[in-house]
Amino acid sequence: MRLLHRDGRGLLKQIKNIMRGEDNFITVLSCSIWNKEKSEEIEEVIKNNLDWDYVLRKSRKEGVSSLIYYCLKKFELQKYLSFKTLKTLEEAYYKNSLRNIIMISETKKVLESFKKEGIESIILKGVFLAEKIYRNIALREMTDVDILIRRKDVKKANRILNSLGYPTPKYYEDLLKISSSLNTLMYKGNIRVHLHWHLINSTWPLNFLVEEISIERIFEYAKPIKVDTLDTLTLSNEHLLIYLCYHLFNHSFDRLLLLVDILGLLNSYSIDWNFVIEEAERFKLSFILYYVLSFISQKKEEKVPYLERLKPSKSYLKKLPPSSFTSYFIYLLLQKGFKKKIKFLINTIFPSPCVVAHSFSISPKEVTRAHYFFRLIKPFLKFF
Repeated sequence: MRLLHRDGRGLLKQIKNIMRGEDNFITVLSCSIWNKEKSEEIEEVIKNNLDWDYVLRKSRKEGVSSLIYYCLKKFELQKYLSFKTLKTLEEAYYKNSLRNIIMISETKKVLESFKKEGIESIILKGVFLAEKIYRNIALREMTDVDILIRRKDVKKANRILNSLGYPTPKYYEDLLKISSSLNTLMYKGNIRVHLHWHLINSTWPLNFLVEEISIERIFEYAKPIKVDTLDTLTLSNEHLLIYLCYHLFNHSFDRLLLLVDILGLLNSYSIDWNFVIEEAERFKLSFILYYVLSFISQKKEEKVPYLERLKPSKSYLKKLPPSSFTSYFIYLLLQKGFKKKIKFLINTIFPSPCVVAHSFSISPKEVTRAHYFFRLIKPFLKFF
């Protein structure tokens, strides 16, 4: 059973009720990438006097400029745009296509080198989504390539990346010495390579989730795919759904693109929902999965029975609006007992210098009180 109808009308109905104007247009049109037919609502909205400068800015911020351009052409709506606006979107679309060609080519080099040295790897998110779900590399915007390996292979992978022109991050040695939920290294060369050794990756103290997810199990269920002509692995459909929901939640619903990714997966692949629920419970991610999927399926006319099995006892939590504060608040509530909640708060405010160093791409030795202070107030700066 699919979460959504193929035309995504359940989500579009929800959006219509909670959004207006330019934001409504951007969201509805981006989600329409998975629709076969044009929504009458889209044409009605675009006929209004939209602030196209705002649409362009917001689309870039949400990571959906290419989707907007493609859907305008797909549904023959470009006649409502000025030449200048359409040209700006067109340039963004083709620039993204060129950038992704380079991204995929470099990814192939990295994966080939890993394979030659006996490092088994799983390609995450962007490259897989662009090639296998969007099926058009120009559509899915990417800032880096995400690769999952085993922790025991990190040092070997570091040497390989060095040989390919990707210098070791300053915080490399220190990060590998500590136990945290920050399980990634960012390498900057021809592209940015985000090297993961766990699916949980956060500067928040989410060790309680790290302990619940076996990476060996993730590799056991990984499925073979091709990146260009190279044979590699990606997450199983069910693990990918859980991961994308966690990723959207952990990033506090900060980009529309992450939501469109989930819709694409649900509309493109069959999902074993019993396995999804079992794995979400095993990974202690049931509530996060429920929160994200219930957000997506709100106001649907038909019931979604399998969501009831994920429903938390504190059902009022699902009514909280998505935000960085909501995500953190829910993580806090998932801590069992008063002492663990206090410890979670303290570790959030005063994390390891290595965690702070990662946030600022500096060495842990360079971390000062100012870095801690700025990290603490950063979530509030978006309101000014």
